[in-house]
Amino acid sequence: MKKLLMFAALAGITLVACDKDDDDDNSTPNSQLIVGTWQSTSFVATFQDSSVTDTLFDFGNTATANFTAQGTYTFSADGGSAASAGTYAISGSELTLYSFDTTSYNLTTLNATNMAWDGMNTVDMGAEIDVRTVASFTKQ
Repeated sequence: MKKLLMFAALAGITLVACDKDDDDDNSTPNSQLIVGTWQSTSFVATFQDSSVTDTLFDFGNTATANFTAQGTYTFSADGGSAASAGTYAISGSELTLYSFDTTSYNLTTLNATNMAWDGMNTVDMGAEIDVRTVASFTKQ
């Protein structure tokens, strides 16, 4: 079940709001800033139900996300044991990714060198479980 929850948490990412650092050049649209390969510096997902919170997975610096100018993305972590791919759309600070499922994250940073997100989403695994993912990346 842990692998299924991990896949569900990674399968899709939707509606991401971004805050840029004050030092960023505001003339570069987010749709251009996100293009490229991003290596995680931290990546942790926890799950919650009515009585317990526990770490679902901790990828640390093993996660890689790649966003193309053609609107596709790939994600892999933990030596390829966790992976997802799909398409994405970005408009201003809102990012929508389409894959097996959709998941929402708040992009807390997006600039030329750093990206970070934090989000809580409900995954239906026969029972609804809340999964929170907090991740940060540097551009390669």
